[in-house]
Amino acid sequence: MKIVKKEAFKVIGIKVEADWQMLHQVMDKVWERAKERLTEIENRKEDVMMDLSLEVVDGQYTQLVGVEVEGAAITPGGMEEVSIPLQEYIYYQHEGELSGIGQSFGKMYDWAEEHDIEAGDFKIDYGYLPDGSETEHELYVKII
Repeated sequence: MKIVKKEAFKVIGIKVEADWQMLHQVMDKVWERAKERLTEIENRKEDVMMDLSLEVVDGQYTQLVGVEVEGAAITPGGMEEVSIPLQEYIYYQHEGELSGIGQSFGKMYDWAEEHDIEAGDFKIDYGYLPDGSETEHELYVKII
């Protein structure tokens, strides 16, 4: 694990708002729709997708499943564009099964606590391929 600065970027994708239990129930369908609609997004930097955990307020999670875009891009209907500023993050490269990503994020929060670093709710899980063949994910947790 290390601390990194990540340049500002824009993501277009499908936004989801739900409590923790409902979030798990809807995310598979959101991922399916996002992959099906990927080609509708113009000016994609590449076809590697991400899951942004934007915020948690009173038990409500806001996530965005999408892809990074460059320059001006028209946001397709039913999608949203989110601009992320330059920020500092805890960075970790997850290797292995998708089911282990939650544990990797947990290790990142533990590491932050051990090093007296305040980690926020904003997270990036980058590395999803349209065909599901990914084996590595770049994980980021915003430092407050």
